[in-house]
Amino acid sequence: MQASSYPISGTGHVLLRCFSRLRPYRRLVAGTYLALLGYRVLKATDGPEALRLAHDSRPDVILMDIGLPGIDGFEVTRRLKGEQAT
Repeated sequence: MQASSYPISGTGHVLLRCFSRLRPYRRLVAGTYLALLGYRVLKATDGPEALRLAHDSRPDVILMDIGLPGIDGFEVTRRLKGEQAT
């Protein structure tokens, strides 16, 4: 099925925090799929980078992995939820 045949289309920003280092294709597949739907996809490889990108770009959606280097996904999410701007 082609991406254009799906009822979803996007114009917003999506931040992907890198999925498992053991399976890097997951980030590639998710990012490619979202880009085909029209989303601008930003990718972070660790917690500090995810926080920086979230502050700088204010994405509409963040897809977060929990077990990665730096700050884990739970802590990144807690910090973002605790800030009024995000």
